[in-house]
Amino acid sequence: MYRIIFYIFLFFVFTGCATQSTFTNQNINNNYMQLTSKDFSDHTYLSSEFTCDGENKRPQLAWSQVPTATKSLALAMFDPDAPGDGFLHWLVVNLPPQDLSLASSDNLPSPAMQIKNDAGKFEYFGPCPPQGVHRYQFTLYALDVPSINPTDYQDFCSRLMDI
Repeated sequence: MYRIIFYIFLFFVFTGCATQSTFTNQNINNNYMQLTSKDFSDHTYLSSEFTCDGENKRPQLAWSQVPTATKSLALAMFDPDAPGDGFLHWLVVNLPPQDLSLASSDNLPSPAMQIKNDAGKFEYFGPCPPQGVHRYQFTLYALDVPSINPTDYQDFCSRLMDI
């Protein structure tokens, strides 16, 4: 039913609110889908404007080489190092596949929608680790369905598992 065509992990590792690293995976067409940002570089500190200590503004993100069969995209930011099962900071579904970037200040393109994060908000919730080093995973999903309407992250994940 809901099937992932391809997904890619982009890892950002923050010290306090800090360092990043990235990698890409190869998709089914032997092309590379990349997720990048103009707001930070690999292995550098993320400006506080993108954290809960600053403006809590989402970073600019861009992606390339979306598989041609993609009907919608989903974007998640997850902290696997948070207590419990991790912490979902941000989830956007139904992003149009022809849109290849998201500015930090833009409204989401129609019909994209934000799903409730673990802070109980329908918006980006910047890094805010209480202590130590946390990794933040930005994951871009290329989906073969035009839209999904999950109620939360667990529902989103379970829909992806309905392959």
